[in-house]
Amino acid sequence: MNKEKFIKSIKFKTDLLLFKGETIKKRYESTFNHPFEEFVERYESVREVDPDFFYLEDEITRRVLNAVNEFRFDKNKVKDFDNDKANKIITDINIINNTSIKDRVKKVFDYLNREEMERECEFEEIKQLENVIIYDSSIYNMIDLEIPFETIEVESPVDKIVKQLIIIQAIDNLNKKCPELFEDDTFKNNTVKLIDSLEFESKKAKEKVKTLKKELDISKK
Repeated sequence: MNKEKFIKSIKFKTDLLLFKGETIKKRYESTFNHPFEEFVERYESVREVDPDFFYLEDEITRRVLNAVNEFRFDKNKVKDFDNDKANKIITDINIINNTSIKDRVKKVFDYLNREEMERECEFEEIKQLENVIIYDSSIYNMIDLEIPFETIEVESPVDKIVKQLIIIQAIDNLNKKCPELFEDDTFKNNTVKLIDSLEFESKKAKEKVKTLKKELDISKK
């Protein structure tokens, strides 16, 4: 797994789950020197790393199209806008949107099953999986930027035990899908520091921590 592509993919998925197209465009303009190029790179990362994500719900592809159109409408100001790349994204999304209901349902069903197996948990609805996808990006940022555990918010009402378990499951998922992240000593040390700062109360969380620490120690050798 290419580490940079994986990072871009989890961040872009979070963008699409949290923000409408217009907001995404504005956020990229205020954050990046080449906003449309960054948008395209992140989009392509998801298409490569996690293509079935786009089938989860219509709002996701709608936000991609809206963002592309927002860039296009403002192309005189967006100096790095590329019409060919914009058209390629639109073509991709149209193909996804024109997928038969039968094939789409199968893709979503398989996606949910795969995520349940990899994350070792069950999702009663798509929204639950989408929340967990957002946590992946949040936990990555927390480790990368050394953000305190207390600042991470999850849907209420949840107690401390559930919050801790969500964090550990997210770390475990990052390790499974992109172990290359933990080849960076700083990232790995920040992860261990975070884990050690949590006082786990549930048996499930404690067992997950023990397994995760073992895996991180193995990858460190």
